[in-house]
Amino acid sequence: MKPKPKHKQRLRMGAPKIIKPREFKALLHKATTQTLPAFVFGGFCGLRMVEITNLDWKDVNFEQKQLLVHGGKYPSRRRLVSLPDAAVLWLEPIAKESGSVINLPSQIKLSAQMRCVWKEAKCAATPHCLRYSLVAHRLALDGETQTAAEFGFSIKMLIACFLKLVTKRQAKAWFSIFPPIQP
Repeated sequence: MKPKPKHKQRLRMGAPKIIKPREFKALLHKATTQTLPAFVFGGFCGLRMVEITNLDWKDVNFEQKQLLVHGGKYPSRRRLVSLPDAAVLWLEPIAKESGSVINLPSQIKLSAQMRCVWKEAKCAATPHCLRYSLVAHRLALDGETQTAAEFGFSIKMLIACFLKLVTKRQAKAWFSIFPPIQP
């Protein structure tokens, strides 16, 4: 008997773990300077951890509100990802001309520090929670076709796993999480 492809097995998993806007806000406010880019790029741009740890500041274009992502799941591929207004506001104060976005020696160190932030914010986490939360919120705002194209999911998978997990109101709240105004 032929084994089933992985994506069909995922469809039967049911809804992925996602977080609410208030939980994401708590994470952003509790994040350290070292972990903030990971939460922002994961929660507003949908980057995977390996993509975040490989990201260089020179690939972040604040003026055009996009970033160039190299590698990740498929090392030879590159893709442009939009940078929402909220992400720009969170990142601009800590951005540099160039150099690694994450100033830690490894993805393992980053994951450990992020777990501390999750715990401090009293928010349950799973490895892909930020990416999946973003997908659910974008789906509520932008619909299946645009979300599938941007995140590489099939429309069938989006509908099976993410549809109706988030309301349009919650999605708008997600993208309205701005940093506190500094005097």
